[in-house]
Formats: sequence, C-alpha cells, structure tokens
Amino acid sequence: MQTRYGDIRIHGTISVAPLLRIRDPADILSRGLHAHDLATCTTWWNGPVGHRDAPHNWPRDIYTYHASIPEKRNMPRQALTVSTSALLLEVHKFRSHTKLLRVVAWILRFFRNLGAAEKTLGELKASDLQASRNQILQVVQRDSFPAEYEALRHDRPLPTSFKIIRFQTFCKHNLIRLGGRLQFAELSHTEKHPILLDGSHYVTHLLTRRTHYQLHHLGVGVVLSHLRHEFKILRA
Repeated sequence: MQTRYGDIRIHGTISVAPLLRIRDPADILSRGLHAHDLATCTTWWNGPVGHRDAPHNWPRDIYTYHASIPEKRNMPRQALTVSTSALLLEVHKFRSHTKLLRVVAWILRFFRNLGAAEKTLGELKASDLQASRNQILQVVQRDSFPAEYEALRHDRPLPTSFKIIRFQTFCKHNLIRLGGRLQFAELSHTEKHPILLDGSHYVTHLLTRRTHYQLHHLGVGVVLSHLRHEFKILRA
C-alpha cells in the first residue's frame, strides 16, 4: 500500500478511492481470524475482490488526488512564558516541614533537568535540599515583607513606615538578614546575621514544629533558643 500510494503521488491525478475502500488482506489476522479458517479464506490467498475486477467495475471514484498542491505559508508562532516568584504549591496542605522541603527539591530538580544536557538522577542530595530551603525562605519573606523585600533586593533605602526599619537589615543571596552589633561577636555568620521570618506565617509554624520534634518536645524557651542560632522570628 505504501508503494502504491507513492506511485500515485508521482503520476499526478489518479484515483485513490478504490485503494482506500478495499480491505487489506493482511488485516484479517489482526481482526481475529482463527488459524483453521485461514485455509479457506479466499481474501487471504487471492487478495481483495476489487483487485481482481476490471478497472471499469471498480467503485465510483469520488476522491481524486491532485499533484499540484497549493502553497501553504508557515505562520509564525509565538510562545508566551510567564515568570512568577510564587512557590506554586499550597503550603497549607502540608503538615510536615520535611515533606514540603523534599517536594520543592524534586520540583526544582525537574525544572533544572528540562534544559540541561546532562540530567540529574538518583536520590536528593544535600545541595538539592539546601536550594529547596532557600527557595522556601525567599517565598516566606516575600509573603511577609513584600515591599521591604523588593526594596532591600534592589539596594533601596527602607522608608520609616516599614515595620522592620528598626533592624539593620540587608539582602544577601535573595534572603533578608539582620545586621547589628552581633557582627563583631565571635559567632558564626548565621548567628551574626540571622534570617528574618514572620512568626505568623504557616511555614514558620512548620519549621517551629519540626524543631520541637527534633529537640524531643522540650520547652518553648529551648526551641526558640535553638531557632535563634539561624533565624530572627518576629512575634515568635
């Protein structure tokens, strides 16, 4: 059939209706013909009836293929891309900070693999979880301090009406951190410049709950003291 159709395209206007209407003998087996019926199947051994008739007895030609095909102009296609800073997840559906961290890590790996020549496979690495953690913290800060975040990210001074104006804040690696006199202390960088979080955000509640479990359900003071090594939580 493929060879005949190729000849039709070469020789111009030739009837294709008979070829389209005649049942292919090779299709009989795929339609469920039993092996013991194959010996008496005339279509299988002799071909379709229409092929054995004279051309004037073929079915009426109602379809005609023309070799001259009108030119089709390729219309330009435009692709629309949308960039968003949102997490694209409903964080309120998560009951575990660890699960949220891992789900975001898998999503970020998927996006990185889309345009990468070498795909990253296997289990999540520490770098994947760290990137996921930073992405989540950025979203939390955008939700809690939207105007302050944009001002600090573009090195603009904070107006006096902003609620974090009393802190010596700065933006590093797209995260709002605190300055102050602790920068002269003999502490680690995260302790000198903790990450600013809002205590009313849902992700902050998940982070506090995970820390509470990790410390084996110790008191509130112990949990907050542990979190202050890395975070400054307002209204904790």
